[in-house]
Amino acid sequence: SQLAALGLHRFIWIMIPSAIFGLLHYDPAVMGGAAPWIALSTTLFGVIAADLTARSGTLGPAIAFHFVWNFYAIVLCGFPDYLGGLAFFTYDFSIMDEERLISLMPYDAAFLLLAYLTVRIALRR
Repeated sequence: SQLAALGLHRFIWIMIPSAIFGLLHYDPAVMGGAAPWIALSTTLFGVIAADLTARSGTLGPAIAFHFVWNFYAIVLCGFPDYLGGLAFFTYDFSIMDEERLISLMPYDAAFLLLAYLTVRIALRR
């Protein structure tokens, strides 16, 4: 919001925080070769959260979206070897299985976009 308050272009005040958010999730020690894809996916999440904030004028929808997304990723379905201790269900592969993780990224992106569109519809009402 501070970048927007400075009068900078919308692309700048959405992309800079989103790229930083993505880099904070870059962890090749845990995710191996899939780490750049995870960071890219997280950057996309940051863009979506920034857009929700810009459209609503408050951080509330972005925080709620992030909470629900993390709830799914940690509590509902998790990896057996990474943050899976609280999960009701665990995947049948490790977070270190780079090929499998990368192959599921398009599904993750599609689900993220579908969830985003659902929130956008809810914000219109």
